[in-house]
Amino acid sequence: MITHIVIASAQPLANIIPLLQYRPENVVILASDTMQEKAQCLSAALVTAGWNAAHIRVISSMPDHDYPAITQFLQTHIAPNCEHPLWVNITGGTKLMSLAAYEVFNPCAERILYANTVERRIEFLGSAAPRAEEMRDVLTLPLCLRAHGLTAQDSQSNHSDNWQNHIHQRAELSHFLVSHHLDLLQLIKQLNSTFAGKNKQHKRLHWQAPTSVEQQTLTLLTEHGLLTPSHDSNEWMLGSADQANTYLSGSWLEEYTWLCAQPHLAPDRLGHSVKVNVQGKIHNEGDVLIVANNKLLQIECKTGNINKGGQHTTHKLALLASRLGGLLADKLLVSLIEPDTSLSERLNSHQIQVCSGTELSQLPQLLQHWVNHGDWPPH
Repeated sequence: MITHIVIASAQPLANIIPLLQYRPENVVILASDTMQEKAQCLSAALVTAGWNAAHIRVISSMPDHDYPAITQFLQTHIAPNCEHPLWVNITGGTKLMSLAAYEVFNPCAERILYANTVERRIEFLGSAAPRAEEMRDVLTLPLCLRAHGLTAQDSQSNHSDNWQNHIHQRAELSHFLVSHHLDLLQLIKQLNSTFAGKNKQHKRLHWQAPTSVEQQTLTLLTEHGLLTPSHDSNEWMLGSADQANTYLSGSWLEEYTWLCAQPHLAPDRLGHSVKVNVQGKIHNEGDVLIVANNKLLQIECKTGNINKGGQHTTHKLALLASRLGGLLADKLLVSLIEPDTSLSERLNSHQIQVCSGTELSQLPQLLQHWVNHGDWPPH
């Protein structure tokens, strides 16, 4: 029966990934006063992952500075009370906390490890330590969010057969909109402005002299119950289909993105229109979220002109990715409109990948590469 010791950190994935990989029976979480909440979040995530709460112990008030005080704390509170073989993860905490843990536990621990999340390796320390091991792909979307103190409440659950039936029934339509979007930009803009916001049931889409592809689009939207023709041949009302208003005002691009990713992922690695509970308040935090290779990909989908208000989009995407998945989370903007030079530079400075315009047809391959390799293909 192994006891695994970790030091609570603002970046919890370096702690939870080795725990999920090796599944020790007992877990001890050391926490300074400033990391108390992070320790409780990690504990809750482990319970979600199947640990018995009685086998998780949080030890508070560990000093985060003053090296002699840290070593004294460990020698007094931890070392004498560990009756099982010890594994110690020194990745978290301050540098002084990590060094002190190594000094105190090196003579007695069975393993001392460091989680190298960048290279996706678990390094074992010490002169007789075994060779490094590759991190296995153990993280799910619910556990990633839970470790960061969040819980997901999908408004359109990926585990609902009814919801998946709707999205797959509209798959051909969503692909059609992407394939012909350059010829449909004005119609898409009008659909966005007509059916977004309040009082959608009383709004009308007015569209005179549609082109051939526009007429084909209006026909398809009508056949799927998303639009209903009025007595005026140039006017359409909101249809009765499930989520008709959100689909018409832009979520079709989110559905297309979800469809591109879905064949490569288990249900617990993929979320669409994810609403996140933050201290009792619900926030819509993710158009599409993916977890693969122990890393989160936050995707923002935009059917409007991203060059207007692009700074807000950039800031939001960068902030949310860090909030939901930590510093290593990746970010992707999926947009009908290509970013201009100024916005491209801003997106690049925040390390936000972009798939826009004519590149949208390549989104399935782009996402498959990210899922398989954890990075983006070279340009």
